[in-house]
Amino acid sequence: MGYFSSKIDAGTNNLTSKTIPNYSIKYGLSDKVELRILGTYLSIDNDMETISGLSPITLSPKFALYEGLGAVPKTSLAVNMTFPDLGKREFQLSEFSYGFRGLFGYVFGKISWDSSFGFDWIDGNNAVNAYSSALSYPLANRLGVFVEIYGSGRSDYLHGIDAGMTYLVTNNLQIDFIIGKNLNSLVEYTDFGFGFAWKTGN
Repeated sequence: MGYFSSKIDAGTNNLTSKTIPNYSIKYGLSDKVELRILGTYLSIDNDMETISGLSPITLSPKFALYEGLGAVPKTSLAVNMTFPDLGKREFQLSEFSYGFRGLFGYVFGKISWDSSFGFDWIDGNNAVNAYSSALSYPLANRLGVFVEIYGSGRSDYLHGIDAGMTYLVTNNLQIDFIIGKNLNSLVEYTDFGFGFAWKTGN
């Protein structure tokens, strides 16, 4: 759960998007299946008006496929489903939307490399491709850093980069912060966020 702010430079009309909070609830159904519920309370300010309210809820089960060995990465599949007619009217989707991500992970000593690749079909439109690739490294026993590149699009892609730090307060509580910006000139924007993750049980 956390806070995330994105400022988009649209020439004469700038746009600020904030999520307070954004949340991700995860529950392990078994060793290989995890159920995730994703959502936000979203506020959008376009210099003329501010619209705030709940965004549609996304249901995203994740399936562990392979633990990884040698050159073959740890592999999982995440499916996302977002339902229409939920949340504030201005943020609602008119059609059921869905997508998937292949999730791949390597560990090289202390360095972890995680990447994803997939497609989304949003509100009945053609597929949007999305990707990400992140490196993370532990600076100390409880302190870590990461950097990530990501992008999405059909023919014209928006590419971005972000970086941040994580701190493990206890074995069950982690806090983090993140900053980011665009890499290409399709859209000019900057991002900032922070949050925490709480693990229940063992």
